[in-house]
Amino acid sequence: MVVLKYKLSSFFLFGSIFATGACIAGQEYSIDVDIDNSLHSCIEMSESGIIEDDQNVFLDTLWVNKLPIGDCGCKSAAMSYSVKLADGDKLVSYGVISSFDKRGYKFLINHDFSINYKSRFKLSIGCSA
Repeated sequence: MVVLKYKLSSFFLFGSIFATGACIAGQEYSIDVDIDNSLHSCIEMSESGIIEDDQNVFLDTLWVNKLPIGDCGCKSAAMSYSVKLADGDKLVSYGVISSFDKRGYKFLINHDFSINYKSRFKLSIGCSA
């Protein structure tokens, strides 16, 4: 399991939360992402950074495909991911992606950053059902 910690700009947070009446400008905050890659024997993944886009937060990753994911027990080339709050079971984001010809992927970590700006997230990667 990999733990990533990033400092994000308080300007982004101010703009996102201003509409709710909360103002925490000038305050630094961080986002933690734990990665649980059950396909690590087939796909070696490393983090490249956090990307902010309007209210979205993405985890940019780089991949090395060591084996087809069928060798890791998957029945297709499709793999799924889910993002939950690490302190509970609240699902924040999920998706299904292809493992073919991937050298990386930008996982959507949080689609409404103004809600959970101090949260710790868990990204789980595995075979698609």
